[in-house]
Amino acid sequence: MIRNKIGVVLLALAMTAILITPVLADGHKMDVTYKLPSGVEVTAVDTEFATHGILSPEKPCLHVVLTLKNTSQEEGRYQVYIILPEENKSAGGVMPRTGDPLAGGAEVSEKYPFQLYEAPKQITVMVDKIK
Repeated sequence: MIRNKIGVVLLALAMTAILITPVLADGHKMDVTYKLPSGVEVTAVDTEFATHGILSPEKPCLHVVLTLKNTSQEEGRYQVYIILPEENKSAGGVMPRTGDPLAGGAEVSEKYPFQLYEAPKQITVMVDKIK
């Protein structure tokens, strides 16, 4: 059952993806592919390196910082998936994590850590609205 859902999500991603190429502060180019529902937009995808208490307490590891904006009038909570296809790694969660759902026009940012020590060349961001 879970495999079928993953296959459907990946197929939908392939059919509706938008490809852009942001340039990071260090000049590194990164391809970011989005699969978004209507009523939400990604306003920023950034990477940073910082220590993480569990994954990498001593050496700085990759954190992907994702900012979502609710462009609809309805409140919403979103399931986010961040996939690094070349590294075979993924992370995700619910945005906002706690508190009330995201109000119309509001933005929220979250950090997602990865046990990697260099910037990825490609990131896939998938967002689903939780009903």
